[in-house]
Amino acid sequence: AVFNAGKIEQVGTPTEVYEHPKTKFVAGFVGTTNILDADVAQPITGQGTPIAIRPEKILMKADDSTGSEGSYFADGVINEMAYLGVNTRYKIALDSGGEIVLLRQNTVEATEHTQQQLGQRVRLLWRKDHTLHLSS
Repeated sequence: AVFNAGKIEQVGTPTEVYEHPKTKFVAGFVGTTNILDADVAQPITGQGTPIAIRPEKILMKADDSTGSEGSYFADGVINEMAYLGVNTRYKIALDSGGEIVLLRQNTVEATEHTQQQLGQRVRLLWRKDHTLHLSS
């Protein structure tokens, strides 16, 4: 169970709570997540609810990449990077407002071009079923 101010926010297994948080509080409390307010999420999803996307669920592609019908995408610019050993954490300023953090595993291909990516325009893609629609 996850408690907030003495009240139960959500009950479930660790996997259920991590993968399917029901509220902004739970999404932010359990692990790292991107929470986009309804006004930022609406142009992406077409729905007026806040959303959460886990950083490890997001793919970063060239600006002109297209996703499948089962994907959402958002365009932006890489404005910050932090090398963390096994991963690099990227902060992307979205064209529609807000910011998304994503993690990319440092494979040989990824680490050779890391510094060339600052300021680069990118398209972020993630599966629709990885988009968590939240209540406040």
